[in-house]
Amino acid sequence: MWRIVFTHRARKDLMLLDKDAASQIIKKLEKAAENPEKSFEKVTGFNYYKTRAGDYRAIAVLDFKLKIIEVRRAGHRKKIYKNL
Repeated sequence: MWRIVFTHRARKDLMLLDKDAASQIIKKLEKAAENPEKSFEKVTGFNYYKTRAGDYRAIAVLDFKLKIIEVRRAGHRKKIYKNL
């Protein structure tokens, strides 16, 4: 199982979302920690990976050597890619 680490910015993003959306993202990340290769997709043009939770996305960096998922951003799919 992989370890999930949130950056300060990702924590702030989650706090700004409503409770249901934030819990939906966290549940998806916990499930993704079991097998990130299946749950995450590469973000085109960046060295980031994304996972979907309904209309919301979590953007992360995957460290395959240390088995760490570093969540960088979280938010609605319309806004999340603008600030990468």
